[in-house]
Amino acid sequence: MKQLLGVTGTPGTGKKSVAVQLADLLGFTAKDVNALARELGCAERTGESEVVDIERLSRALLERTWRGVVFHGHLLPDLFRGGRIDYVAVLRCYPSILKERLWARGYRGDHLRENLEAELIGVSLSASLRSFGASRVREFDTSRSHAREVAGAIAAGYKSRRSQRVGSWTDWTRRYESAAELRSLLSSARTDSAFT
Repeated sequence: MKQLLGVTGTPGTGKKSVAVQLADLLGFTAKDVNALARELGCAERTGESEVVDIERLSRALLERTWRGVVFHGHLLPDLFRGGRIDYVAVLRCYPSILKERLWARGYRGDHLRENLEAELIGVSLSASLRSFGASRVREFDTSRSHAREVAGAIAAGYKSRRSQRVGSWTDWTRRYESAAELRSLLSSARTDSAFT
């Protein structure tokens, strides 16, 4: 057992906070994949954003021997595939709550909308299932939980290797009753009707 865990999810779901708490609970080290990209020379600044060379970073990570690490970041499913990670926690957040979190971080316009859409349809979950397989992936809802609580639930799942029931994955779209609710959620405006 390599003792390698992954924490991934849409921006704003709490990856870093949860990963740090999880590493602390397990006596592991938390590693941010974006920070690793910079450290290993696999990222470069272009204007306001940072572009990561996924292929180069994936190779650089595979060249090293890792043990007792919680990797975290939304790029996780693109960097590790198959059995390279023992257990993957996909953090999910109710989109209306996520909108509030992203708004507080300064997300606006297309950047806000794209991330809300990604969470709404489960992009991180789908990518993780493709990369790691359903037996290694579990979802954890961070909508109203503290990082330490979520980390505790992940640690318990990792130790017991409980897998999630097939077909029990979160589908946020079922919680919105009308197109008007979805339009309000995906609008760039911060309106009270977008929050629940």
